[in-house]
Amino acid sequence: MEQIYADDGTLLYEGEFKSKKRSGPSKTFYPDGTLMLEGSYSNGKRDGAAKIYAEDAKLVIECCFDDGAETGGWKYYHPNGKVSRQGYLKNGKEEGEWFFFDEDGNLSEKGNYKNGQKHGEWVEYYTNSNRKKVLNYKKSIIDGDAKFYYQHGAIKEEGSYKNGQESGAWKEYFESGELNSSGEYRNGKKIGIWSGEELEKIIS
Repeated sequence: MEQIYADDGTLLYEGEFKSKKRSGPSKTFYPDGTLMLEGSYSNGKRDGAAKIYAEDAKLVIECCFDDGAETGGWKYYHPNGKVSRQGYLKNGKEEGEWFFFDEDGNLSEKGNYKNGQKHGEWVEYYTNSNRKKVLNYKKSIIDGDAKFYYQHGAIKEEGSYKNGQESGAWKEYFESGELNSSGEYRNGKKIGIWSGEELEKIIS
């Protein structure tokens, strides 16, 4: 086990070297001596599981490396120690299903990534675990069917997006489930007369 120190004698790094390359378990420290990162190297590159800590010694990230690349399961933490998000990284980019949590540990959002970009269905949740919204993405842009919900679970709005903007037929509902209004969107703007708006004009 070899150690590297700052000019003031503070330990900055300790680990093993083979053929002058870092190899095996290692620890890296902040300038004040607090542990920053613990993991391992193989042939001079980070490899395997690792943990990253904040300067207050709280765990920030649990992660994995493969031949120096950020590849494997990654888990991030809130300052209170609860998991904030977790999923898989491939060469430093999010891949597959990821989960997001609030500071109380409630699932707040989940969805899939493809090459670091949101792809497919994403769901956001209220703190009572009911769905808040369901959106579809293509290359991190909202595109496809969309649904929004009231906190008690009833549907609030439904329609679709195209290239990040509302497009086509949309419906809006009262909390009771009764239809409020319906109509068309084009390029993110309402067009024509919406059913509910027409009735409102007649009444007024």
